[in-house]
Amino acid sequence: MLLNQDIFELTEKGKHEVSAGMQPGGGIVGDARFILPLFVNGLTLGEVVEKLPSSVRACCMATVNNLLTGGYIVAHAETELSLQPLTWVSPTPSGDEAVLTVVEEDAGLDFTGRFPGVNPKNPELDKRLPPVVVNSLDEEIESRSEQRAIEKIKQFEQDMNNTFAQIAEHEILQAEQEKLSRQQAMVESARLSPIYENLRKLVFFKDFSDAELAEVLHVGVWRERKEQDFLLHEGDSAKSFYVMLRGFAGVVKRERLIGLIRSGESFSEFSFLLGDEETHHADVIARSHVEFMEFSTDKLGNISLETRFQFAAAFSRCQTRHLVCADEQIVNLLTH
Repeated sequence: MLLNQDIFELTEKGKHEVSAGMQPGGGIVGDARFILPLFVNGLTLGEVVEKLPSSVRACCMATVNNLLTGGYIVAHAETELSLQPLTWVSPTPSGDEAVLTVVEEDAGLDFTGRFPGVNPKNPELDKRLPPVVVNSLDEEIESRSEQRAIEKIKQFEQDMNNTFAQIAEHEILQAEQEKLSRQQAMVESARLSPIYENLRKLVFFKDFSDAELAEVLHVGVWRERKEQDFLLHEGDSAKSFYVMLRGFAGVVKRERLIGLIRSGESFSEFSFLLGDEETHHADVIARSHVEFMEFSTDKLGNISLETRFQFAAAFSRCQTRHLVCADEQIVNLLTH
């Protein structure tokens, strides 16, 4: 078994090569031409390695093996085992330790030497290992540690992404459940109002869902006026729109009746559709006892997009009916 304290000396064959100056064509080539003369005075393997430049250390072990097997050097050790060609097994890190195993054969038997593990975090490295071996172990351990760290970071990132996705999914589901609970509570509360059934019967609200109709009751204000009362005055700021619930009113311009507003119809809806601050272009006067709902455009920001869409669709239907009625009146005037 090769030990760091073994003394290596030149054999007669090695001395002849050195004294001959290792002429071209000899048996010594490559790094061996640089390493062989170092054994003239007898050195340990560790001492030889320390004298080598870093560029040569990497192949020192293989070169020493070649010199041994070629008979150019011989080792004197306390063991009686004869030196044979060595087989080096790559360092195998285990946690923070690394083990270097060397196998040699003698008389048909296998002998395995196990160097104690080297801890790269411990400044007191094992002195029995040559520096080149220690450096090799450190590099191998550092490389594998970095790889394990990268794999752990990637796994951590994946786990965190999965966790965040699950949290987001849970929060979305919880928000939807809370929204449904609020809507259900609002619907149940709205159904207790006597106005709810009146709204449900009107054509204007026929496509509104229960939740949307509950929002209507939440933002709307119920009003009533007796016959001949003004609902709107020409020139006043139009900040609300209205839906007639019961009775009917007349639209008056310059003391002339120009239209009627019946149950289930809207009026002053341009404040909602245009979004600008408009003024009323005519008076609206009750022709009977009337009940209507007022919707302030300022409060419409509190309703859902679905309910806003239903309002816009209902306005469109009302305007279409008004245009049809206007066309019929024009036709009647022209034909009579």
